[in-house]
Amino acid sequence: VYETGVPLLTNSPSEENAFYGEIDKITEQETTSLLSVPLKAFGRSVGVINLLNSKSGEFQEKDLDLLNIFCNHLTQSFQLLVDAKKQREASLRDHLTGLFNDRYLYGYLSRAIGHALEVGEDLGLIFLDLDHFKSVVDTHGHLVGSQALREIGRMIGQISNRHRCIAARYGGDEYVLAIPQATHEKVSEVAEALRQVVETAVLRCEGENGANVVTVSGTVTASVGAVRLRQLSLEDPCPETIRQTMLRVADDAMYEAKARGKNRVHFHG
Repeated sequence: VYETGVPLLTNSPSEENAFYGEIDKITEQETTSLLSVPLKAFGRSVGVINLLNSKSGEFQEKDLDLLNIFCNHLTQSFQLLVDAKKQREASLRDHLTGLFNDRYLYGYLSRAIGHALEVGEDLGLIFLDLDHFKSVVDTHGHLVGSQALREIGRMIGQISNRHRCIAARYGGDEYVLAIPQATHEKVSEVAEALRQVVETAVLRCEGENGANVVTVSGTVTASVGAVRLRQLSLEDPCPETIRQTMLRVADDAMYEAKARGKNRVHFHG
């Protein structure tokens, strides 16, 4: 039934090849009739509901109709739940890069800060801003610029997955990474990996109006600012207040990296 997607009504289940005879041993009852209806969602079977009758009397077509109605309601509810989950996840993602957006970042940071304070762990925060990105847009157009942001976002996402941290597009050409259970060495390693991957990136983008592929390399670099939770003087224990402080301090560190010549990492403090 799962494979065929076709409901089954039988009053001689033992004669059906697909009937699992061991079920009678498990239930310690003899199955005299059987209803089996597939649960379908998104155009395919996702499960099966079976009704076994061990008493006298046979299942009838009306019983099959009722079970079909029940299964239809069940699968509709399942599809609604899945769709709602997908919509919620989509609302927390940046549409261009697929990274988390600032809405998710704010909530995650508040939770991560609260957890770090509770268990005595550290938390790292990295703020990255692309250098010379405006020149790419001015030279090649906004389409190439968007494709470049998407590709850089993909690279940043790979680094965040490798180091088990959270990456978000903060807006424009800015990205933020949060690093749980941080040490100075770990934050430095992630920050330098980000700087290097942007510096050495070869971005192949389609030109405006379907023009030839544009290769962007050696132009865009990254200024990276970093801070750890334990570096801060925490006068207010509120996670939301600390979150804003960490973002501001990491942003300031990023601007210091720009002031010192760009394409570098600067740690707060």
